Amino acid sequence: MVNHSVFNQQEICWNCRRSLTAEAAQCSQCKIFIDPQACSYFELLDVPETFDVDSQVLEKHYLEIQQRVHPDQFANRSASDKERSLDYITHVNDAYFILSSPIKRAIHLLNRFGVWMDNDELAISKNPALLMEVMELREAVAEAKDFAGLNQLIIDLKQKEKKLEQALHDAFSSKNWAEAAKETLTLQYISKIVKDARQQLIKHMS
Repeated sequence: MVNHSVFNQQEICWNCRRSLTAEAAQCSQCKIFIDPQACSYFELLDVPETFDVDSQVLEKHYLEIQQRVHPDQFANRSASDKERSLDYITHVNDAYFILSSPIKRAIHLLNRFGVWMDNDELAISKNPALLMEVMELREAVAEAKDFAGLNQLIIDLKQKEKKLEQALHDAFSSKNWAEAAKETLTLQYISKIVKDARQQLIKHMS
């Protein structure tokens, strides 16, 4: 395991071996952060700290970092550099896993703003309207008799997902954390129903 206090004691960048300025958080040459745990996921992948992350830019930056810091690039380097590379790429993978998902990104943003959501069952128990909607949608998926009906249900649910993501955009833009948490919970459940419906659709096709 990497001792992260060591990162900040480096006089040269562990990645490109260039000299570092005093107390530098990031190498000016290769743009790699000296200590990945000291920066946010947004900083790590060089995207704005907002719900509206450009997925293409996010993936581009992720792949660029993978090329520069992947452990395979450190085959002939010291054991400590290999360990730092593995540690760094692990944090990058974690960051991409969170930020590439609208739901996980929303929860992560809420956490960064000091808002912690209840677990799903507790949260939905406090929202009777959402609970009723979820029950009705699950029933509709279970009772779908044919491919066409189930496929149309999935199309309708995907449109609802888009509307919820727009509502999340509005909530985060206005810093309405309570509304953002509410819309995030709804999006979580609708996405789960879409997944169930797709599995049901596969059964109809087999």
